[in-house]
Amino acid sequence: MHNLNADHHTRAVARAVEELLNVSADQRARQAPHLISEVGAARLERIIAATRTRIGTEQAEVTYTYRRGMTINGPKGRVAAWGSLDGEGRLAGLLIDGSSVPRWWPSGIPIRLVWATAAFGMWVYSMVDLSIADATAPTMLTWLSYAVSALLGCLLLIGFSAPKGFPRWVRLFPYIVLGTVAAAFVWLLVFRGVPVGHGGLDQVGYSHIALLVAALAFLVRGRGHRWGQPVSTPLRFPLTGPGWYITQGGGRFLNHHRTVAAQRGAIDLVKTGPNGTNTGRFRFLVPSRDLNSYHAYGQPVLAPCSGSVVTAVDGVADQPAGRVHYGPLYGNHVVIDTGHEHVVLAHLRPGTVSVTAGDVVRVGQLLGEVGNSGRSTEPHLHIHAERDGTGLDLQFIGVTGGLYRGRTIPAP
Repeated sequence: MHNLNADHHTRAVARAVEELLNVSADQRARQAPHLISEVGAARLERIIAATRTRIGTEQAEVTYTYRRGMTINGPKGRVAAWGSLDGEGRLAGLLIDGSSVPRWWPSGIPIRLVWATAAFGMWVYSMVDLSIADATAPTMLTWLSYAVSALLGCLLLIGFSAPKGFPRWVRLFPYIVLGTVAAAFVWLLVFRGVPVGHGGLDQVGYSHIALLVAALAFLVRGRGHRWGQPVSTPLRFPLTGPGWYITQGGGRFLNHHRTVAAQRGAIDLVKTGPNGTNTGRFRFLVPSRDLNSYHAYGQPVLAPCSGSVVTAVDGVADQPAGRVHYGPLYGNHVVIDTGHEHVVLAHLRPGTVSVTAGDVVRVGQLLGEVGNSGRSTEPHLHIHAERDGTGLDLQFIGVTGGLYRGRTIPAP
């Protein structure tokens, strides 16, 4: 079941934020003294004034929904927000997004549904394309221009998405296309006797081949990408058991972290099974609200290195699966200083972080459990290493080759 206590807590935070926004400045000092001591009264007033301008009213309405998370609403638009309460139920933490969206703007569509639709659509397109080619192609060269488009679709889905995140039966689609292409080739050439042709390809055929070659080049380059600044000493892989799969990692088009300097070498790790990352057969379409149904959720996270803990955050609630609500980027996380670089492990399960700032940890020590806190769509572990704000290439003991999207890490 979905965590109703987390929903209740978030709605309590929403009420506290609404009260803070809609009272006078002197009342705010009594309502949230810890928050004001952290950010400063003057800065908080500037943030509230800017938020009122963006939403178009001084009397804000703050709501929480499963789809959108906590939002501050007004006649001009809505602004995403996050907050936390102290032990007395007073607002202790507050983040307000610096941008707003119109009230009519729809909520986000689960990314799994987008990929599943793309996979099925590409499969249908390829089948129709090949059927037309089989019936109309006067030469094998002409037919090749149709076949290449099907091969391009397979490459995009297998190489640039994260296929093991889907159930096994969905992952079969590209291979069905590949098998159909091979069978059609034999059928046309051997049984129907279609001539090879000497007139060359038409413009469409050449464009299909150019796109296929370009996609292949980008894939090879993305999987082999290195920043040239590795960690000082190879790390211990922080998770145990088989089935850990990289959903973000590598270079351009394979790793969304690459645009952030400190995170450019980061990877995201999920645990997969026959039905993908979830135990449910069709949960890749509509993500389960039960986080315990994800293979990764609750799995132990071990220290990949020895060093001192410079940051340890706990108490940030898990995100609803399939949604990214505004809030702290890393959620619950641990940062270890090795003496040469900082190693960050993020999106941990609330209530499981077992270290505090200042602790000295040894490699292999339990740090917490995989969760879904922070900017996360489903339970996974984010790990990266940085030195002076610059992301480093990760290296793990016993793991050779690139750490790119689509790779399964061998069991240690």
